[in-house]
Amino acid sequence: MKDLMGKHAVVTGAGSGLGRAIACGLAASGARLTLLDLDADGLAGTARLADQAAAAIQASVDVTDAAAIGQALIRATEIHGPIGVVINCAGIIVRQGFVESDAAVWRKVFDVNVIGYVNVLQGALPFMEEGASVVQVASSSGHRGGHGYASYSASKGAVLALTRHLAGELVPRQIRVNSISPGPAVTGLNRDVFASADAVRSISDAVPLGRIGAPEDVVGAAIFLAGPQSRYVTGIDIPVDGGLTSQIRLGTTASAYLAFRAET
Repeated sequence: MKDLMGKHAVVTGAGSGLGRAIACGLAASGARLTLLDLDADGLAGTARLADQAAAAIQASVDVTDAAAIGQALIRATEIHGPIGVVINCAGIIVRQGFVESDAAVWRKVFDVNVIGYVNVLQGALPFMEEGASVVQVASSSGHRGGHGYASYSASKGAVLALTRHLAGELVPRQIRVNSISPGPAVTGLNRDVFASADAVRSISDAVPLGRIGAPEDVVGAAIFLAGPQSRYVTGIDIPVDGGLTSQIRLGTTASAYLAFRAET
């Protein structure tokens, strides 16, 4: 389906992981890409995978640098036209609990994961067309917390709150703002965590669907929220986490129901 044919889509964190997977999904749906990431080589790789090596705009920029983001988006709109989709995906993790993390860690994480999102949206808004869609990548950690990375969990909670606020504030411009909350997934940010079979088994056991996610698992939700099929959807978050946030236990529920039926 080419639901986003001709739409100008801006993707941050596009050099790898979730951002790369979403960018490729947008391209498959017909979007013209502007790819932002610090990793220039990663951007080139994403453009090739998206089959837009010659067409995608690639800007190696730091999302904490508002001026650089603004300049990149001015250039992008001169080439691709008004922005129809913004995917905020750039992020970092510092694996420290609350007790051992100092103010510098919190500033570093919030500068990228929250202020970075703000910089991108403030830079993009003057060029966004009416009816445009913003999709922000939050995390199941923003709902549940996450052992060992307090600042990351708090920053993703802030992304959820920012999403809800902007959904209301941007209603007069008919710009929709939603988020997705991935669960555990193997990306460049956390590949080391899943290097051990014991860690994979432990984390998989905690997920109701019984496995760790992949970047490709978030693409469907992101494309839905970016495209016209969600034109009446704003201010919501879609957990893409194998049931982790809701803590469903379908096997237990089904077993209890079948036992009840057998008794009656």
